[in-house]
Amino acid sequence: MKRLSDVLNTRELCDLIKIASEQNIVFPDFNTEEEWKAINRLSAGPDSERIGYYLELSYEEDDDDNYSLTDNLEEFDPETQKTIIAFREQEKNLMNSIRRAEDFKFVLSEKIAVRLLDKNVFEKYLIDAADVTIDLLEHLAVMEMSSVKHDSKYDLELPWEQNKSADALETAGYAVVYSTKAWENSDEHRHITGITVTSDVLKLFCDTYTSDFSMKRSNYNAIKKCCCLAVSYYEVALLETVMEIYHRLCEANGVYLKMDERDFAEIAREQSSDFYEIVEFQGKCYVTIIGASIGLEDIDNPGDTLIEFRVQNLEEREFPPYIPEAEEIREYTENGFWPSRESYSRLKEWLTLFYMDEKEIENIGPGFMGMFLSMGAEDDEYFRQRYSMDDVEENVLEKMQYITWLCMLDYTADEIMQDDEIEVLTIPVTEQAKEEFRNIISECIKNTNKPNLIGYCDSNWPIDS
Repeated sequence: MKRLSDVLNTRELCDLIKIASEQNIVFPDFNTEEEWKAINRLSAGPDSERIGYYLELSYEEDDDDNYSLTDNLEEFDPETQKTIIAFREQEKNLMNSIRRAEDFKFVLSEKIAVRLLDKNVFEKYLIDAADVTIDLLEHLAVMEMSSVKHDSKYDLELPWEQNKSADALETAGYAVVYSTKAWENSDEHRHITGITVTSDVLKLFCDTYTSDFSMKRSNYNAIKKCCCLAVSYYEVALLETVMEIYHRLCEANGVYLKMDERDFAEIAREQSSDFYEIVEFQGKCYVTIIGASIGLEDIDNPGDTLIEFRVQNLEEREFPPYIPEAEEIREYTENGFWPSRESYSRLKEWLTLFYMDEKEIENIGPGFMGMFLSMGAEDDEYFRQRYSMDDVEENVLEKMQYITWLCMLDYTADEIMQDDEIEVLTIPVTEQAKEEFRNIISECIKNTNKPNLIGYCDSNWPIDS
């Protein structure tokens, strides 16, 4: 029977390094701390693909133990030669580190498995996991009991909308996913065909995910969602305001934990992310966007911090913070915008049309395919194989969230249109399509909840502008 460590050992070293980094697994005896950090940086950043190259290259030694990094230096001046030699030495050390890491792959797999199967680590993962991931684990647990598997591999056909549920398990290290390529399918979506999840993982899930834990997870997630929404809508909010949002959300769900402000603050701190923090200021507790203790560079107010500035702005508002309905809370925290609002629905339609295939793109305006051709696409087949409907939807979601964020920062429509990431969308389109895009953004601005309006939209702000 396969164990989690066995499955981990079949994965690429760069995947293991990423998982180890996420779990803060360090090997003092593995190599020097500097080299370990170098590998972590490579595995976490855009250069991660180089790891495979280094692994391959590190075995290409000649009889003198010299690596294949030898260009002719004679064409360079002495200073440049020194720089190149120093770089080669750094690269050689890095390759040696990665080669030794490959030798430690089994040990690495074992250590990661021990960490991932730790009950506290697994509980935290389940609390943070999306509902669709929990649903998938429950489904696999039923299949485990029914023995509908072959050597821990389950045949599974997921709707493409649920791909992320399986991908999340693989990214965390708990599974290996098998899928078709998007361009192999008539709908141009990637489809999951199978997943390997070992019995030790599913047993831990069944032991952990009790009805009490399920209620705890739901409420912890609700608290985190409400804190994230509060700092998005207001930048800073009294904890009691966030609790009011929480109660509104949980009442709609039919169940919530009874707790006082101190307990709520403790859970909120426990669930805090890189997005928000809990701050005590002048005897009151606030939820605020991260970085509240940073000082302001203001000649008139030397020494002031962001939290002082934000609280002052909050107290100067004539109206109390806007408290959204439960559906609005769910909508924003799950999407990063409001799909049900007509202006955002129109924005999604425009962006989807923009990111569609060649024919639809050309209907908006000529020249867009030229951008892809200039990046190396040689023909339509090449383009279809690398630009699927998954890519379309991912690009649309990313731009929807980005435009919403700019709207919340109180950018004007013209400022948004001139933003580097947005301006590139308007280059290949007709003037008519560009003007339509601008008008849609203007409507989105009016229907976006803004921090400077303590969460209200322009369209429902109680004071006439």
